[in-house]
Amino acid sequence: MLRASPKPRYLPSSHHHHVSQTLKKINAWYVETAKGARWMDLIGDYAGDELFIVDGESLLQLVLDDPLLDIGRGNGCGLQIIHAVYLLETFLSKLITRNANIEIVFFQPTLYATTRPGTPGTTSTYAARVLARQLLLKHLERLSLPVYHFDSLTDVAWIDHEAESNELALNFSKPMFVLIADTVKSTPPPDASIDDWVGSQRGLIFDIISFGLPVALMNGLEFRDSKVMTFVLERQRPPSAAWSIEPLLSRLSDLAASLRAPLTSSFVQQPLSSRTELLVAIVRAFIQSQGELSSLQRALLYVFVLHIFTLDTLSLNGRIQKPPHFSSSARSILRDGFYPALYLITADLISSEDASVSLDMDMNTFCALLAYLRTGVAVEEAISHSVLSEAFKVWTSAGAGVAPQTEELLDALAIFQAVAGEPSEHDIDSVEDPNSAALLPFSNSVFDDVLSSVNVATSATDIDPTMPYLDFSHIFTDSQHWHNQNKLITLGDTGSKNCQTLTGALGQGLRQITITTVATRKDKSEKKKTTVQQHANKKGKPKPLTKTERMKLEIAEAKANEQDNSSRAWFQKYLKDHKDDDSAAKLASFDGLQRSSRFAEPWLGVEGRFYEMHLKICAWIDHPERDAASTRDDFTVSIMRIIGKIADSCPLSPERAAVVSDVLTVLGFAAYTTQIVSVAQPTSPSPLVFKFVKVMKSSRPLYAWMRITEHPVRWQLRVYGPYMDRSMDGAWDARVDFKPDGWQRKALDCIDDPKHSVLVVAPTSAGKTFVSFYAMEKVLRDSDDGIIVYIAPTKALVNQIVAEIYARFSKKLDKGTLWSIHTRDYRVNDPQNCQILVTVPEVLAIMLLSPPLASKWTPRMKRIILDEIHTIGQQDGGAVWEQILLLAPCPIMYVLSTSPNWIICDCGSPDRFNDWLASLAKAHGWKHSFIQHKHRYSHLRKFYYRLDDLKNGAVFPGLQASQTTEAGRKTLPDDLALEPADTLSLFDAIAKQRASAPELIAHLDPTTFFDSVGCRLLRQSDILRYEGELKQVLSADTMNDAMASLDIDEIADPGSKDIQAGFYLWLSIFISASSWYPAIFFNFDRSSCEAIAQNLLRSLEEERATRARKKDSDDQPDDASERRTWESTFDPDAPLPDFSEELWKFDKNSWLIRALRRGIAVHHAGMNKRYRSLIESLFRRGIVRIMISTGTLALGINAPAKTSVFCGDSPFLTALMYRQCAGRAGRRGYDLLGNVIFYGLPIDRVQRLVLSKLPSLGGTFPLTATLTLRLLNLLHGSNNAPYAVNAIQNIMQLPQISFGSSMGRSQLQQHLRFNIEYLRRARLVDQSGAPINLSAICAHLYYTEPSNFALVTLLHRGILHRISEEVEPEREFICLMSHLFGRRYLPSALSGSEELIQLKKAYPSMIELPPLREDARSLLIAHDEEIRHIFRNYAMTYVVQYADELGSDHTLPLSRKQYPGSSADTSSFVATLRQTARCPLIRSHFVANSGHGDTFETIEELARTARSGLHLSEYAIPNMRPYTTQGEGEHTLNAYLLDFYTHGQGPTLAVANGIRKGELWFLLQDFMLTLLTVKASLEQYLTRIAMGSDMESEDVMAVGADLAEMDNDSEDGDGFVRPPAVSDEDWRVYVVVKNATAQFDEKYRKIWA
Repeated sequence: MLRASPKPRYLPSSHHHHVSQTLKKINAWYVETAKGARWMDLIGDYAGDELFIVDGESLLQLVLDDPLLDIGRGNGCGLQIIHAVYLLETFLSKLITRNANIEIVFFQPTLYATTRPGTPGTTSTYAARVLARQLLLKHLERLSLPVYHFDSLTDVAWIDHEAESNELALNFSKPMFVLIADTVKSTPPPDASIDDWVGSQRGLIFDIISFGLPVALMNGLEFRDSKVMTFVLERQRPPSAAWSIEPLLSRLSDLAASLRAPLTSSFVQQPLSSRTELLVAIVRAFIQSQGELSSLQRALLYVFVLHIFTLDTLSLNGRIQKPPHFSSSARSILRDGFYPALYLITADLISSEDASVSLDMDMNTFCALLAYLRTGVAVEEAISHSVLSEAFKVWTSAGAGVAPQTEELLDALAIFQAVAGEPSEHDIDSVEDPNSAALLPFSNSVFDDVLSSVNVATSATDIDPTMPYLDFSHIFTDSQHWHNQNKLITLGDTGSKNCQTLTGALGQGLRQITITTVATRKDKSEKKKTTVQQHANKKGKPKPLTKTERMKLEIAEAKANEQDNSSRAWFQKYLKDHKDDDSAAKLASFDGLQRSSRFAEPWLGVEGRFYEMHLKICAWIDHPERDAASTRDDFTVSIMRIIGKIADSCPLSPERAAVVSDVLTVLGFAAYTTQIVSVAQPTSPSPLVFKFVKVMKSSRPLYAWMRITEHPVRWQLRVYGPYMDRSMDGAWDARVDFKPDGWQRKALDCIDDPKHSVLVVAPTSAGKTFVSFYAMEKVLRDSDDGIIVYIAPTKALVNQIVAEIYARFSKKLDKGTLWSIHTRDYRVNDPQNCQILVTVPEVLAIMLLSPPLASKWTPRMKRIILDEIHTIGQQDGGAVWEQILLLAPCPIMYVLSTSPNWIICDCGSPDRFNDWLASLAKAHGWKHSFIQHKHRYSHLRKFYYRLDDLKNGAVFPGLQASQTTEAGRKTLPDDLALEPADTLSLFDAIAKQRASAPELIAHLDPTTFFDSVGCRLLRQSDILRYEGELKQVLSADTMNDAMASLDIDEIADPGSKDIQAGFYLWLSIFISASSWYPAIFFNFDRSSCEAIAQNLLRSLEEERATRARKKDSDDQPDDASERRTWESTFDPDAPLPDFSEELWKFDKNSWLIRALRRGIAVHHAGMNKRYRSLIESLFRRGIVRIMISTGTLALGINAPAKTSVFCGDSPFLTALMYRQCAGRAGRRGYDLLGNVIFYGLPIDRVQRLVLSKLPSLGGTFPLTATLTLRLLNLLHGSNNAPYAVNAIQNIMQLPQISFGSSMGRSQLQQHLRFNIEYLRRARLVDQSGAPINLSAICAHLYYTEPSNFALVTLLHRGILHRISEEVEPEREFICLMSHLFGRRYLPSALSGSEELIQLKKAYPSMIELPPLREDARSLLIAHDEEIRHIFRNYAMTYVVQYADELGSDHTLPLSRKQYPGSSADTSSFVATLRQTARCPLIRSHFVANSGHGDTFETIEELARTARSGLHLSEYAIPNMRPYTTQGEGEHTLNAYLLDFYTHGQGPTLAVANGIRKGELWFLLQDFMLTLLTVKASLEQYLTRIAMGSDMESEDVMAVGADLAEMDNDSEDGDGFVRPPAVSDEDWRVYVVVKNATAQFDEKYRKIWA
């Protein structure tokens, strides 16, 4: 018989105690760490295309723990490797298709969490997991993914691997984070070893975080559309008292060893390079481990070999079988004896270094073969000759004797008679008739047309539309959005003051354009036309000037001459008054004088520049270190800049040209004279009014030390880069008053075409904003009723855009206003009666779906401007952006201020996003253009601020505390712009690296490369061409060697947050000393922003107090002891002047106002709107010098700064966010160079930000059930308005509804039809598609799907009526709403932990939300079953209708390996399998291999296991399961909403519930808005019920009520009077909702008072 598996041995109790203590410490640390985890999108919001590590063991655990995988769990005998391989590839494919850049790394410590030694019962499951792990590892090696194995993070190989990745001179590939599981799924019965498995996982997480890498959790990870959502644990400093998990691993290792049968590998004589060799080794090893084999052992082993070769000819479909039921004795023989030995032997052989081959095993097919041979069929008949031949070769080569024949097999396998018995958990379920389900009748003239190709059976009878509670089953037109109490606001004086602070592209104030109405222009045009006709010269000759006209011209010329004479006299007087001053005093005085408006006059402007150049040369001559290289550079740059301005102004007289020529000769630029100086011959001599300093004598320079010491081209590259001409093929254009670049002119051409959509991509400061305002001006000039809508992603940007509109345009309309604001907070002016509407995406989506507006307002729209369109894939509301694109009635201008890498693939071909936009335009009948400009106007110079020199209190070191950061990646990203000086340094580095072969790069020598431009000063366009050539020669090796030759100091650790906090004042003084203000300090945590401001304020106030004490002291220091330091020149008691008119509105004792008086402000979305508006204005006026902000100032806000500072690291500081925030630095019109400072970030993180590419754009699936409901409401409420009909038809014509979705048009139509079926069965629309019952609540809460459907289901079924009769109905209502809305997960590590118990004892919070009440849960489970049935039928219908297009489902998703089988095998066993195969229609055939058909337990299972070609998303289907599985899933729900309702303590929510202070306001506000929606909707329904369905719909459209603004702007709703005919039961429900809303609101207002 087979040898019994050995029992586990146990270690001494003292060892167990030590391990238990280690586990306790690990778990305590981890729970505390996990409390601060952030729920994030790993790809779009965090990593982008940056490399991250997938922990290999966690990946395999995810696969092997799949509940559908048959791996010998329960009473099954399967080991379905092909299903496991499919799961592995599916997970990796989901990451890769979302543009994840991954490496798979296996660490030895977590091996046992995968194999699970100590599994209860038998060793079969352990052995199966060991073998499955090895087979999956072999499969991974065959994929084109990097896979590494390390013992631990202290492994020398790992350290070398990371050191090689992280060296500045080598390929920059240090991982962004590690994706790893933090827990282990337990299988019943509970196993004592699970704590050890979890401990090994968390011990590794501790090592990873201590190593400096963040961690993302694999368990509970969600793939939502293009997003990958999970918890992220930020990297941190390890605790001082660490621990070792070696004792734990030792215990697991001993346990694993005790479970293994004695094996030897001495029989392996040669490398296992083929499957036959591997099978021979397996048979030999099995015989050696078991001794002399019994007949049963021989039979089982031989059948195993037969089944391996049989799989070659068996298709994937043929392997989908109902496993035979064996008796418990037979199963025990397999699971307790044969399987463990076979699996462990096979695993050891496959894992051997000599093995390069793997196996395809299917133990269900093996069992089927056992049962088939037991029937007595001859082996030669059952198995093909080729298979028998291969098996015979293996058997004899292994020395196993004569192969078993039919009689021996029949006798030996007698116990494997298939019997009836309890079904296995992996028994295949039935495959239902696809035509068994009929849909409810539906007929709508518009939808019938677009759904004509959907072939579904329709029931002859309809359902009863009435509902048990809150029934309103006749037609209900939802034409009024509920938030309509807010009064309209008008822009007061504050608005005009804010407008005055705005500047245009050149840094000048905006000039307002007055536009007359079209009607007025027509009247004037007619009158003018009549007058012209009356006075026209019959011969068409130009009319001569009249005497009056000639006189006017003469007067104008006389005034100009008089002005010139006056300016000349004024300037000469100034020269006389200052003739005795030294050169430095003259220069300082003249700097102030140039601000005079007189210097705008042509003559004085030129004369002044000559005088400035004269003073500069004089100051240089008088300089004590005039011949020093740095002095020469400074003065030469200044003088050359002046010469450039002179040359650009006008042609020069010969006298002035001679002066410029002499100066250029002295400086070493004589050859450039003819290109720079343009000479004009005046009517009379025009000498300078002052004597210019003499620099030449006898044609020889007087001052030889003034001449540059290098080639002029190298000098320009080295120091003159910021001052080069920035124009890009600029040319005058009559449409604007400046010279637009070529790409700007193309954009204007697109705007001029009323049927032209355009995507404009250009970086910050490139000059794209004016195109938006040109589009506005065009609409204003072309009509008096046309509308242009500007969509901004944030409210701050909305306010700024309106201020710019106010400053730029003026137009008096007979009806309505020029512009309006419409956000969720407030409305300014009437949104429906304006020409320029500035709003946010959510509001426009609501307006586009508003029935009253569809026929009156929407058709007037001429163009939509979508600013910062990349947020379509970055925010939770991304689906709203896509809805706008689908529903837009007019062309769209898309504005994107990030790198074109978002739109262009690495290969340079258009990305699918732009293709999708083009398909949208085509569906609407518009043209579409893509315009991109890659280059900023001003360069960004980057610095790393070092704290290592400051930690010991050293004297402020100045510039040496910073370090430039350009180093360290194998290739440079396309959007990484190099300064001219960078190009020179890079060339010199390459030349140094290739010193042995200089001829290879001789053409890149700048002195040669720029020969083509001639003797003129270099321009930015020349540098871009040179930069491109340099990047092309940078291969990976060249890049590494070139970077190695650069002089880069070692940069120390940035220090802890406490250390960083101590030096913010030093940093601020450094910026001030460098003249780099104004500056924006970016930190992506709101609380940290406030802490930084308070830190600076405290430091300044402490200094003030020190000054006060010093002033009061009698001991006054003598003058000799005073040292001139920054402290002696800085007065913290002197607030900045020229601002206080707005401060009376705020508490003057607030720390915010005290900081503001010192030029420090805080800007984030949680700040008061008036305060934000004020500080934005003060910042633009230069009064606020330090703005401390989250990402709110990154999205296009007009807050020009000279410096951007990144203060500390954050998961939200992504490559995209870095570019946007850094782009704030460098003010066009002010700064030719912007500064970026990294403070408190690790240097590898800095380099990653600077050098990383941007992530690809993601998308969502917008055609949800809620959108379908809103489209039906739009059609019905607008009486099929043309816009509504066109919108629906255009959507259904698209080849893809979303650029992030793979769903084609045919499946989209099917999906839409079954959305309608769901709405019908939910009693939300009737047979014609008209909305009924509580449809409006669903529509108003569109952004919460599927929570909106869950709430309506519970309302209709009377759950709230039951709640209203309970003792504490308001609390129970809030508890119910907390399950549906504002859902926040707790990290899985916190659930059930000792730390959670202690938190509950210490604080009044429940922390964990209690389970959903049972009656509500039962209803939602039933509703979920109905939804699952509906969408299962949808999938079935689609697969049947499009079976030919879908084809066979036998291809793996990543490797594309196929399993088609072979028709050549005619053996009876294979023929039987083909006949009995139970192939499902919907389910993936790979998953069906574990015994599953087309019956699904959950919607998630339906979507996750659907076959190839069937694109299902559980998030596009109203899934109720998340609300009914509290405590069953990976994460439990945070009770923060219920806790807040209970105690109202904001700080407690931060400490106990882990809600970050900066997020709390938004979370509570969103929940409060939901409560108001429900309350107001009930009021609306109760009123409609009382008054009947004929109540007139109001033509209004408003949305949102920001509770922070409601004090003065909205009603509280308490005045709602019970309408007649409303039942007592319904009224009690309303009273509960009203009271609960009021109680929550009271607590909410109190903490934010």
